[in-house]
Parts: sequence; C-alpha cells; structure tokens
Amino acid sequence: STHQRLVHRILVGWHGPAAPDREVLCGVRVAASDTRLLIPDLVVVTSPGVDTVQYFSSDVLMAVEVHSSATRTYDRALKRQLYAEAGVPFLVLVDPDPVSAVCYELDGDEYREYARSVDGRLSLERPFVASVDLTVSGH
Repeated sequence: STHQRLVHRILVGWHGPAAPDREVLCGVRVAASDTRLLIPDLVVVTSPGVDTVQYFSSDVLMAVEVHSSATRTYDRALKRQLYAEAGVPFLVLVDPDPVSAVCYELDGDEYREYARSVDGRLSLERPFVASVDLTVSGH
C-alpha cells in the first residue's frame, strides 16, 4: 500500500545519513511514560544495534507518522502532543494524499515547524543531512 511504500522510502533514504551513531527502525514500541506506549511508523534511535522489546522516548531522536484517513486527525493533534510530552526532539508527519511531509522540532514543550516537503521531496539539515523523494509509484 501507499503507507508502506512511504515508510520504506524514508527508511531507505535515511539509513545511510543517520548512521553510524543512529539507527532507523520501523514499527518499534516507544515507552513515552510509565503508562503510555506509542508505536510510530518509523523512528530514528540514538542507540543503534540494541536488541530490545521497546525503546524509551529518551532513546528516540525522531518519530515519523504516516497519516491514513483513519489516523489523520489523531496524528496531527493528539500524537503530536504525546511526542512533545515524551520529549522526542523531532517529529515528521507525512500525508500520502497528496504526498507531503512536515518536520517539527521540539522547542520547549511544543513543536515548531522546521522543514516542509517541496514537490514531494523532504530535505533535512538536522538532526542529520538527508533528502528523500516521497512520491510513490504503484509499480
């Protein structure tokens, strides 16, 4: 599906630029607090190679959520707040239709827009330099 293709494109596009002191992973559990568990579509963690059941939010440098029609409102509002409360420094929200992405950087206790995709390409200068084409072909 489009959702999985977008996650894959980001994973592949960030794998090299995030290394060697970070790791890009899909669908891992993130303990945001003692009582709250988040499962982002993708994370960049600061503890590469660790074999664990879940990561603490302090290990997560960036979380990525790819919207679907069922999760769009939840991702944009509530999840954004939850990641901010957990102290995750960067959050990327990806909308597949039409394809676009916004990267937010934590500023105090809330996120500020830091980068926005242009013509389907998201380019970052921090926390690592990377550029990924989010346009997805069905072939």
